[in-house]
Amino acid sequence: MSTINDYPFIKAAAMELAFDSDMINRTITEEQFLAGVEAVIFADGVYEKDVKAFENWLSALTDEDRETVAVGEHSEMMELIAGAPKTDEGTPVANLLDDIFEYDYYKNRHVGD
Repeated sequence: MSTINDYPFIKAAAMELAFDSDMINRTITEEQFLAGVEAVIFADGVYEKDVKAFENWLSALTDEDRETVAVGEHSEMMELIAGAPKTDEGTPVANLLDDIFEYDYYKNRHVGD
């Protein structure tokens, strides 16, 4: 079974997003955040080929462009994302970052965490 560690560029982009957006804090640990990221990228309806395409695309970007995709100015981000591979439905695979950002990390924590 795959884990977020199998996708180091997605993990790095997600962590950049998390720290920039203060998603990891006193109530959500890095481990809980990464569990949520896994829930997003391995969810029903998310195809492994799209996750791999996103990882490969991120790996081909420069460090600066990867940072822009994760936390950059919106118009620059959208310009880069326009060049991302598309899903079978025609949406950029980079939209997975939107799903990671919008995931409810508080609601989906395990009881006792």
